[in-house]
Amino acid sequence: MDVYVVVSETTPPPSPRPLSEQTEPNACAGCGKTGVPLSLRKTAEALPFCSEECNEAQYERSAAALDVASVRRHAASLAEHGYTVVQVYGERDVAEVRRTFEHTLFSHMPEYNKDPATGRVPVAPGERHPLLVRGGFGALGNPSSFHAPIMRRMRRDAHAVAVPIFRMLANVVDRTDRSDRWLEQLMDRARVLTPGASITAESWHRDRTPATKINKAMGAEVVQEDDLIYGGWLALDGPQRFSGVRGSHKEPRNDGDKRGFAPLSAEEKAKYGALRDQAGDDWYVQIPAGHMLIFQQEMIHEVVGGKYGSHLPPSYRLFTGWRLTRSTHSMIGVSARAINRFFDWQEVPSIKSDQHPPMYPDMPWSSTTASRTGLARWSATTFQPCLLQERVVSSGPAAGETHRLVPKEFYSLYECALKLAAQAAIQRLLDKYEEITSIPKDDIDLSQLIDDQEDQAEYDILAALVSHPPDQVLPEYRVLGPDRTFEGVITPEDLAPYMMPAYGLHDRAILMPRPLFGRRK
Repeated sequence: MDVYVVVSETTPPPSPRPLSEQTEPNACAGCGKTGVPLSLRKTAEALPFCSEECNEAQYERSAAALDVASVRRHAASLAEHGYTVVQVYGERDVAEVRRTFEHTLFSHMPEYNKDPATGRVPVAPGERHPLLVRGGFGALGNPSSFHAPIMRRMRRDAHAVAVPIFRMLANVVDRTDRSDRWLEQLMDRARVLTPGASITAESWHRDRTPATKINKAMGAEVVQEDDLIYGGWLALDGPQRFSGVRGSHKEPRNDGDKRGFAPLSAEEKAKYGALRDQAGDDWYVQIPAGHMLIFQQEMIHEVVGGKYGSHLPPSYRLFTGWRLTRSTHSMIGVSARAINRFFDWQEVPSIKSDQHPPMYPDMPWSSTTASRTGLARWSATTFQPCLLQERVVSSGPAAGETHRLVPKEFYSLYECALKLAAQAAIQRLLDKYEEITSIPKDDIDLSQLIDDQEDQAEYDILAALVSHPPDQVLPEYRVLGPDRTFEGVITPEDLAPYMMPAYGLHDRAILMPRPLFGRRK
């Protein structure tokens, strides 16, 4: 059997210029020169560089990190086999990134409760380890897991490696007209597998990006017919494994514009399962720690289910996505307002399949009362109280049964931060009235006790915020008042402890379509 050999570079490429070295948020992402006009962030096509030369130099630095022969091998493998594996981090760097990744997820995401004794997410009743998300896939859907600084760093480092490979690939797949190919990195989820986790299998399928649905929703031709879209992940331990059918991305298909993924027939599934079993371990693509898998989403692949060893340490990865396109529109949004809001509010993205990442699967909710009770216990232990909401069983024998759960889907970190800041402000009011009345604050009902008109007005706003469902968008007119406060009650300083840092221009730019071969004339 022809087995593809992983190509690993001995020296991982340098990261783009660290944002900490930029003296102003509007500094050039290439040379650090300040004074780049803020108008550059108004459109998807604009680049956060002080000149075209600086933009090209940034790409050249990325390309120089991999020798030409290695870049050719990776691009040729993507074109011929549908996948490649490339090194992003060396051994020392991946250990440091893994530590930061783990510390961020378990100790620094504001949506989660923290155990006072450990500073980490607590363990829910009946579990052996903290669970950040429910379900056998382990991919997170909370806002800060997308926007934390370590995720941005990993995307920057992955981008620096991917650019020269996709440049070379465009030369292969667009021999006659590759000058207007643009590259967009697609934001995707972080994944955690805890020891003993049961991994949910996904049978043989091709991934799908439903162009018709996305373009209709966005009101523009965002996803084009000849777009080439790639998935994969950056592994922080390993080797991790990928099961796919080499070269199947080139096969003709007629399964329509389906959302999420297109399953195969029973005969095809049996055929590829037999080939996998016959090949044994040689079938699987190995992704060592610090390496990134890139695969064409039309490649037939599966997720192999099973039990993750209880004796093993947690396993971590960051899913990645890439789009070679001729469209200048981002899959984040078409208008400058939508794009700015995505980054400023730190919204949860729809992934390339146009699916919104969930916090738990349907099965625990639709199963039994005991299963729903377990979901509620996990929610109460794991998440901040103000982020929970009531969910009612709508039909069946248990119709009317109510549980307080984390929302199945979050919308943005900004709205979570408003609720968390409101919760903290209510605690300050409770402290104030405990001191005034000598009544223990656990026994205080502010709605009955407040006698000050200003305190009452403030409390009414705070209570409404806390009770607002976290999976529903706040009325936009209420959000940013002319005095930069939320209805005069919550200020940006109140929100700061619950938000991730503001995006720098380079971190925004790599998530926008950018020309691979210079600017379009």
